[in-house]
Amino acid sequence: MNILKLNERIENSSSRGLTDIDTVEWINYVAFDIIGDLVWGSSFGCLDGLTTHPWIQTVSQFKAATIVTSAKFYPWLYATLMAITPSSALNEVMEMWRITEQKVRQRIAAGSNRPDIIGQLLESEKNHTLESMSREEMEVNAMILVAAGSEAVTTVLTGLLNYLLRNPDDLAAVTGEIRTAFSSEDEIAGAQLKQLPILNATLNEGMRLCPTIPDAMRRKVPAGGGVVAGEALPADTVVSVPPWATYRAKRNFSEPERFMPARWLSNAKSGAVRDDKTAFNPFSLGPHNCPGQNLAWLELRLILAKLLWGYTCRIDRPLKTSSTVPAGLDKMFCSRLRARPHLGRLRPVQTSQAARRSFIGQQNAFGYEYSQHPVRVIGPTIWTVGAIGTIYFTCAAYDVYQDVKELRDENRRILTFDDIELGKNARLGRGIGFDAYFGRGPIVAASPSTIWEDLSGPSKTITGITLANIAVLGHAGAFHLGLNMLALINFGPSVAQCSPFNDSGSHFLAFYLSAGLVSSLGAHLSALVLKSHRFTPGMGASGAVFAVFSAWTMTHQEGHVRIFPFPKVFAAREILEWEVAFEVLGLLGLWRALRVPINWGHAAHLGGLGAGVAYIMYGGNVQMWNSSRRAAFRSMKLLRIL
Repeated sequence: MNILKLNERIENSSSRGLTDIDTVEWINYVAFDIIGDLVWGSSFGCLDGLTTHPWIQTVSQFKAATIVTSAKFYPWLYATLMAITPSSALNEVMEMWRITEQKVRQRIAAGSNRPDIIGQLLESEKNHTLESMSREEMEVNAMILVAAGSEAVTTVLTGLLNYLLRNPDDLAAVTGEIRTAFSSEDEIAGAQLKQLPILNATLNEGMRLCPTIPDAMRRKVPAGGGVVAGEALPADTVVSVPPWATYRAKRNFSEPERFMPARWLSNAKSGAVRDDKTAFNPFSLGPHNCPGQNLAWLELRLILAKLLWGYTCRIDRPLKTSSTVPAGLDKMFCSRLRARPHLGRLRPVQTSQAARRSFIGQQNAFGYEYSQHPVRVIGPTIWTVGAIGTIYFTCAAYDVYQDVKELRDENRRILTFDDIELGKNARLGRGIGFDAYFGRGPIVAASPSTIWEDLSGPSKTITGITLANIAVLGHAGAFHLGLNMLALINFGPSVAQCSPFNDSGSHFLAFYLSAGLVSSLGAHLSALVLKSHRFTPGMGASGAVFAVFSAWTMTHQEGHVRIFPFPKVFAAREILEWEVAFEVLGLLGLWRALRVPINWGHAAHLGGLGAGVAYIMYGGNVQMWNSSRRAAFRSMKLLRIL
């Protein structure tokens, strides 16, 4: 009945002039309505109102639980996740359980006359043919069955439709088999569909390329230990097999990236018989396999068969790969259908909706939304590199000019750039550097008129950067600005006095501003996986501060930090590793999925962290700063500035 209602909705939409239909949402509607009817005797009403029931929205977020489960292997991360999970997320889960409990109890009160899952359990309990279930057990199993028989169906069918539309021969084969087997739509039933080899082979291939679950099917090594993949493992070791990697491994399937339903047919040609079918377990194995797999199979067969029986599907024009979809993922999804009358055409239209299913099994949990604008990489990268070059050249020119001025005050002769370097090294050898400005003597008050002149060179640099943070770099608000300033004041002077900056405030300023540009570019490039706007040139203040912190960590690898309000003293490298993990999880959307109110620029922060680490590791002093100083010296000599 629900599948008939889906066809009616498609045709009604066409008659009203609505040509664009979001396939992902509509298949989700029918899948949940079907499974609701089968489990507890009432649908969610999604197709009636063409809206998603609140229960569905909440249960879809359960995919984020796979990440939380993985975090249990890292106790500090798991504790952090639990601590920052807002009460609103827990309230949503409690509301979902309340609705489940209500529906199950309503179904129990209606008796065992209706042939659904709970009705069968009640009938078996009445006849004493099965061990009775408690009401709580019925509620838990009902939720599992609804989740397993719905979202997995949407994942497989949306991906499979896309593959079929890109492979017209396979589409024609499965369509022909269905239309030959049945003379009318009313004859299509689950028992008969189970006997159609091409249909079942097509669905198997769809589940191979579009796995039904995002998890890795973890198992624990039993007592006495065991050998896994040639490795001896002790008891209680947790092992897992990622379906995505398993189904695309050449050791398991020939031409694993190719959509080839024929590999599942008994008369398959020799090219496919090398496939190791035992590696294919879309619903897991053993006593903990998916209890809703039979329901999922029934839905998959019925929805696909009735859709292909009632409609002719083809591509009206070449399907262009969206520039916003990462390489490879564009092959997997049919985002929208254009409705036509019965036996008309269903036309796929490539839109940003495809990106909402950008990674099978994770789309709702991570909530990805792709940019409406094409992601431009070359132009923004060239602009960023050019801006960094300009900053370094300008700061280097100022630094060289100051060095020349000081050397001339000492009556030194300057002929070449090496003369400047020798003079600078001599001053450093006499202790004229950051040690002369930091940590010596008490702090004394000064009148406003003499504050700037009394500041040391490095202090002027930090003060100038503070002003730049207020006037130039981007901030989310006053609190954000305050945090950035606190971090800069704590770590900036210590970083600036170490190699490769030594006592050059200009060098540190160039590094700081350039790190802000790199972080902004990173935020822009994150449009590959997140919603974004067109590239706007700018400097990310947080990214620049994170670059300072990561540079400090690289130059103080044995250092320790105390973070308010934690009483423990943390190792610097430990904090850096935690911060990278935190930002990566944020970039993937975990905090958003858990409803954590953290609206940070994770990509910008990662860009800054990477800039700081790379600058110290790969000799930014030689590769960028010294080269810029030498170029600035030559230019100023040519222009007779020196």
